[in-house]
Amino acid sequence: MSLVFPYTFVPWFRSVAPYIHAYRGKTFVVALAGEAVAAGKLNSFVQDLSILHAMGIKIVLVHGFRPQVNEQLAAKGHHSKFSHGMRITDPFALDCAQEAAGQLRFEIEAAFSQGLPNTPMANAAVRVVSGNFLTARPVGIVDGIDFQHSGIVRKVDAASIRRSIDSGSVVLLSPFGFSPTGEAFNLSMEDVATSTAICPLVKAAITAAFSVLVMRPCNRPTTHPGSAALNCWWVAVAFCRSTCSDSSINGHTQ
Repeated sequence: MSLVFPYTFVPWFRSVAPYIHAYRGKTFVVALAGEAVAAGKLNSFVQDLSILHAMGIKIVLVHGFRPQVNEQLAAKGHHSKFSHGMRITDPFALDCAQEAAGQLRFEIEAAFSQGLPNTPMANAAVRVVSGNFLTARPVGIVDGIDFQHSGIVRKVDAASIRRSIDSGSVVLLSPFGFSPTGEAFNLSMEDVATSTAICPLVKAAITAAFSVLVMRPCNRPTTHPGSAALNCWWVAVAFCRSTCSDSSINGHTQ
């Protein structure tokens, strides 16, 4: 180890201590775009989240899968269909979305399960919980276009999410919701993340500074001091909603 390193690391670590004190015990709703996984950044991203988790920050992770769904459709000779910024999810696209979601969930859980010595994940022991936390409703017909299995969030089971994160687990949400009849709907990552963040039982522990972190690849490192624990090749787009509302933000269905 370089003799200069301790003299640079210790002051840096002291400089981020106020953020550790400020956000310890708070909840971050983090949205991980499917493009980030496709770019091969999943492992480094999970390592950063594990550090935040070790600092006492509670994590709700929402993943997207748009490029993975497009890849599944292309491999089977079908084209993606969009309108009004949303995917038209026909039964075939729904099957592809379910396959992509299952694969991504497997990869994310595997990444959190790493624990080799001399790696950032050594002794991490991060547990991931997922389930049917989301109730959805169909987008329906808009300007004469039937969006079929594309949907928007109707309700979030915030009480169950709260119990899971309070037990020390990371909650993993896929952009899928289910109707009271058991029908599956393809949702947008942004809608799921925002709807979760503004739920009273979840929002109560979310800081005013970070309500949702949307993680996407960028071409330059972020220099914001509050993102010191995040990988430098990611940009955190932070926003918050001051009041709870039944309306959803407009996002692209996966």
